[in-house]
Amino acid sequence: MPRSTAASAMFRDVLSSPMTLDNGCNMAMGVPSFELAALARCRGGFTYCCKTGRHVGKGDGELRLRGFMVSLPGCETQVAADSCDLPGVIDGYVNCREDALGVGGNYLGGWVDGDVLFMDVSRNVATLAEALELGRQWGQLAVYDLDNGQCLRVPECVGCGG
Repeated sequence: MPRSTAASAMFRDVLSSPMTLDNGCNMAMGVPSFELAALARCRGGFTYCCKTGRHVGKGDGELRLRGFMVSLPGCETQVAADSCDLPGVIDGYVNCREDALGVGGNYLGGWVDGDVLFMDVSRNVATLAEALELGRQWGQLAVYDLDNGQCLRVPECVGCGG
C-alpha cells in the first residue's frame, strides 16, 4: 500500500475508532487526545464531555446538548493549531484543568481560528438569561448558542463600576 493511502487509512481509523486508552487518551480523564487533535484539524473544533467520554454534536453516537455554553474564567488558553504534538498539548491542558473538567455540566472545548487552537472549559446552561449573567460575572465577551450555532456577545454591565 502506498504511503499516502496508508496514512489516509490510519487517519480515518483514528477518527472512527472507539475512545480507549490505546487511542492516545489522557490517562487521568480518559480524554482521546489524538482524536480531539484530528477533529480540531479536520472539523475546526470539538466539544467533549469528560464525565461521559462522549463528543458533543449532532452525529451518530454524539451527545446532543441544547442551550448555551459559557467559558469558565481562567480556563482559556491558545496554542498553535499546527503543533506537531497537538495531542500532547491537549493532554497537558486537560491535566491542568482536571478539577474543572470533572464537574458535571462542564465540557472541554476547542476551536480553530486561523492558525490558533483556542481551548476552554465551558459550562452548559439552559437559558440565554443565565448564560449572559454567568458570562458577565465571569468576564466573558461572548457565549455560544448551541441551538443556532453562533456566538452571542455578552452586554456590558451598566453601573457595575468596572
